[in-house]
Amino acid sequence: MKGLIRAGSSFNSHRVIITLAVLLLAFAVGCASDREARKNDALASQQLALAFLNEGRPARALTELAKAERAMPDDPEVQNAMGLAYWARRDHASAEARFKKALELRPGFSEAWNNLGAFYLSQGRNNDAVEALEKALGNVYYTSYEMALSNLGLALYNLGRYPEARSRLEEALEVNPSQPAVRQNLSLVLFEEGEYQLALVQVNEALKLYPSYPQALLQKGKILNKVGDRDGAVESFRRTIEIAPASESGKTARTYLDLMEGK
Repeated sequence: MKGLIRAGSSFNSHRVIITLAVLLLAFAVGCASDREARKNDALASQQLALAFLNEGRPARALTELAKAERAMPDDPEVQNAMGLAYWARRDHASAEARFKKALELRPGFSEAWNNLGAFYLSQGRNNDAVEALEKALGNVYYTSYEMALSNLGLALYNLGRYPEARSRLEEALEVNPSQPAVRQNLSLVLFEEGEYQLALVQVNEALKLYPSYPQALLQKGKILNKVGDRDGAVESFRRTIEIAPASESGKTARTYLDLMEGK
């Protein structure tokens, strides 16, 4: 009888183990499905947020990104996008914090390093920008490698390190010759080095790629003014003002134009 009881007890225990295993499997599948659903929702919100950012609507972008963050609080892509949205809203402290959080979550995240570097550039923090952008370039497979090189070249230009800036920008051109910002930044360096004709070649190439590029139009006006082509300079400055009157480029072009016209 005792043997029968033990056998029955063993059988019942085995049944319990099987039942628990089935329940645990079902729970795991349910959790995986829930995670997948949350991830899909987060991705949808993130894509919508990026569309709002492209439309110049950072407040709406942040609303969508808040949903994505609730679903995926430790997603570096979401944090990086939030950095862009806060930057667009000129909440600079929050933008920097979000970029840094993205990098805490994924230290090798080149896109976030590039965005942080570009952010530092916009704040005049050129040494910080150089440090961040060199880290962005740590991944040779980064899809926007040439833009990180271009940003790094601009930061080095701002620091007066012209030979290094030129080297980085020429490398960026080798990676992708079709980026107007790279050619514009290289033109700035060549101008400072006294290579005015080469600077003009690069800025003209930038304008072929992007005819309504205010910074390039302003740069062209400066070069033409420097080499004595007054009429060409006036035309470029006027075009800059026409395209972007309220921008820094437009305001600078107005100053040049007023000086040239004796106002």
